[in-house]
Amino acid sequence: MNHRHPKTFQLFPRGPVFGLLLGVCLMLWGAPVQGSEVILQLSGDVEYPGVLSLKKGHNEIKRLCLIGVQGKGQVDREFIRRVSQTEIPSGDYRVTGPLANENWPAGVFLKNGALRFLPVRADGHQKMQSTGRKGLAIHGRDFYPIVMPLADKKELIGFYNDLLFERLIRHWGALRITNWDMDRLHDFWSRNTVSPDEWQVRVTVIATEKILKLCKPPVVKRKPD
Repeated sequence: MNHRHPKTFQLFPRGPVFGLLLGVCLMLWGAPVQGSEVILQLSGDVEYPGVLSLKKGHNEIKRLCLIGVQGKGQVDREFIRRVSQTEIPSGDYRVTGPLANENWPAGVFLKNGALRFLPVRADGHQKMQSTGRKGLAIHGRDFYPIVMPLADKKELIGFYNDLLFERLIRHWGALRITNWDMDRLHDFWSRNTVSPDEWQVRVTVIATEKILKLCKPPVVKRKPD
């Protein structure tokens, strides 16, 4: 007697075409996200040291101007002056967290924290070494509220805020933006970042004339009384 076996249904077809399609799908799945770009343009000018922009697909922040040596409060004036006297550390960078010996209260970029960049090539490391720092860091006016776990008393917030800044500039070329711009930066970052590794960071040189057009406030002429 002949026994007829029921036909089995193949969920995935077999063959060379399927193998090729599967390989392409796996490559696309594992490929880094394209179009996630951070561009930091440095001028070497001590008053208008540069501008930061970010782009993720159709979303972008076109201009976050860096504060120069004339700014009040936490500004890494030594680093800004050093860049003006040496070669601008241009090149490819990657987003990174704080170093182990920084004793930083947060391991990732949080609001009013610091966004850190490390060079990825040997020539970039050499350029950073000429400035006396390991990489670059974008920060705001202060580090509140991430400083709160360190300060058990409100009276100590200012002390620990200064302490975090000293820890930051010990390793990083610190570049400051306004707190308002820091809010914009962190909001954009949190909405558009799945993994910090997806961001391609480029540091380039911008002419002084161009940075003045982008970041120097217009002169307001007052009418005579």
